[in-house]
Amino acid sequence: KEGWTPPKENFILNPSTERIIGWIQEALEDKVIVAVDIETSGFQEDSHIVVIGLAKNGEDAISIPFFKKGGVPNFTGFALDKANEWVNKLFATGNLMFQNALFDVNYLRSKGYNISYSNVSHDTMLLHHTIVPEQEHNLGYIVSIYGDTPYWKDDFSERKGTVYEMDDNTLRTYNLRDCVVLHQVLPPMLEDLKNRGMEHIYYGEALPLLGPVGEMMENGIT
Repeated sequence: KEGWTPPKENFILNPSTERIIGWIQEALEDKVIVAVDIETSGFQEDSHIVVIGLAKNGEDAISIPFFKKGGVPNFTGFALDKANEWVNKLFATGNLMFQNALFDVNYLRSKGYNISYSNVSHDTMLLHHTIVPEQEHNLGYIVSIYGDTPYWKDDFSERKGTVYEMDDNTLRTYNLRDCVVLHQVLPPMLEDLKNRGMEHIYYGEALPLLGPVGEMMENGIT
């Protein structure tokens, strides 16, 4: 497209534990909304979180890779403990944003992370559903309307084999794009929400229901 400039991607793909700690510490001190996305090895009880992506704006993001290609652990021992300690600090005290928090938060809690739905400042899927309930709510579609990043979803959906067989940088870049685009779409979506007079539904009904619905999903029903 003539005159179009692709968004910058200041992605940290292979951080040390010290860099992860510094990034999270700075995000907490600055009180920014951190966009979060996870990639998992599956949905069963014995599945694992392969990588957690974090973004503080529409360009700057860090990957926290727990596994490398082939299912090899990326951190072990003290380094793994410190990485998880600071991720837990972010989840327990930070302002967080998700696309479909009911999946990500539920999954993170099932793996022992101390994360509350009360820390979810925004959920872009719920926000889009509030604005235009009759349209699709997948992230690729939302970004095509409100965002800057060209379509990237095929990098994951058309992979050959499992997530463990993906190239490390390809998977981590994909994951971080899932994060930074949330910051890209949030301001124009909130403007749309305001213009349509729907703020009371999003803030008064949709977001407050995350906790009760999440608890129902965790407990199940008889």
